[in-house]
Amino acid sequence: MLIKKRAWNAISRTAAWVESKNTAGSGQRWADRIYNEIETNAFSKTLFAICNNASLARFGYRCFHVNDWVVAHKVVRNTFIVYRFIHGSRLH
Repeated sequence: MLIKKRAWNAISRTAAWVESKNTAGSGQRWADRIYNEIETNAFSKTLFAICNNASLARFGYRCFHVNDWVVAHKVVRNTFIVYRFIHGSRLH
């Protein structure tokens, strides 16, 4: 499994925001839960549908949701690669 820089930065920035609004360690716990959900889906061997959002679909990304977040990914040479991590409200 590989998380590209753009997706990783989105997860990191959101974790920092969660930390700023809650108790110490909450941001890291949130990021850990997100990472675990992505990892679970990556190793499930499930073939997810092409993303419904046209701007993601044009890259051939496949999407799944983690709570309110959309994870756009591809499987390239047996490697699950996460390209985007976007809040669902930003895709409307």
